[in-house]
Amino acid sequence: MLKAVGRGGEPGPYNLLVTRDWMLLVPRSAEAYESISVNALGFAGSLLVRDERELELVCERGPMAVLREVGVPR
Repeated sequence: MLKAVGRGGEPGPYNLLVTRDWMLLVPRSAEAYESISVNALGFAGSLLVRDERELELVCERGPMAVLREVGVPR
């Protein structure tokens, strides 16, 4: 899986989610969307914000847009 997200033979940044039934490796292009840090919890459905401004940003742009910005396009 790491080879699949790598560039030039080295693995790039990624988030890994694992359950008893499946695993998901999400390649990333950035650690944050503007001031909002996006970790593996974001890809599991929990975007954590620090204040009202960040909450408004997620509501305006939409959570999927935030995830698309930090993910790697296929």
